[in-house]
Amino acid sequence: FVSVIVILPWPTTARTWEPLQAGETTSTTTQAPRTWNQMLVEMSRLEAAGNDADLIKLLDRFVRTSPKRYEPYVALAHLLEKQGRFTEAADTLRKGRKAVPDMPATFVLQLIQYDVQQVTASATLPRASAARLLAEAGAVADELIAAKREVRLAMMAKSLALQVQAERVEQTTAGKQAVIAESQRIADKARFTSADGSPVAKTVDDEWRDGPGAVFVGSTPVS
Repeated sequence: FVSVIVILPWPTTARTWEPLQAGETTSTTTQAPRTWNQMLVEMSRLEAAGNDADLIKLLDRFVRTSPKRYEPYVALAHLLEKQGRFTEAADTLRKGRKAVPDMPATFVLQLIQYDVQQVTASATLPRASAARLLAEAGAVADELIAAKREVRLAMMAKSLALQVQAERVEQTTAGKQAVIAESQRIADKARFTSADGSPVAKTVDDEWRDGPGAVFVGSTPVS
């Protein structure tokens, strides 16, 4: 998913900076900072020190005290993903979506990534578990597509999830071929779909590649 979804480690907002008030502290040994801007300061300090353990604790406390902001869920999920804790990362984002239904689609897309990573990271994951996770990833993609939110990226993510399904879930040749065909169909459609779901016009090169160029591999349009 590296080519599909851009990970943003620390989600920020355009809000006015809120300075520390007299007597306030950002110590990780007491309580989480009261504002997200204060959190960003403390997170930067801990990240520079390579102290992921305290950073995770800090974000976890902030999520519990300020559950209606999406940013700490996204940042915490990203840290967990860095440590290979894909199940916890996905669970964190799901909690965030439940608490903040209008979480930006860019970060909702990461949930698809985490679900797929749970499958690809474990060669011993039972087929039934893989099927469930990939179905959940597909459902999130379908939800974004239906809502016309980051439609192109959601289609690409679903296409990749289907590729993994063909490799890890399908047991028959016919089943694999059907899923791969659907994955390719969605990927082809995504090429000509915008973020809001509206169609994107084909160029001359596109017409050639999908027409005569598909027969003459390596050929280019003649101007």
